[in-house]
Amino acid sequence: MSRRRRGSPVVSAGLMALVVLSAAACGDEATAPPTASPNRRPTPTSTIPPQELATGDTLTLDASAYFTDP
Repeated sequence: MSRRRRGSPVVSAGLMALVVLSAAACGDEATAPPTASPNRRPTPTSTIPPQELATGDTLTLDASAYFTDP
């Protein structure tokens, strides 16, 4: 008759390695990670002129001349 030990969790080697690696990656650094500044929307610099297209035609528009990225 086999007895099962209570209170002894069975942990796979892969899980144990993951726990050890994540704990080692945290370190004891006293500095906070850098914060990212929020992305701001582009600012219009001028109006895009009207464009004409016929059915079946294609148009490529480089809008970078009409906006700045702050």
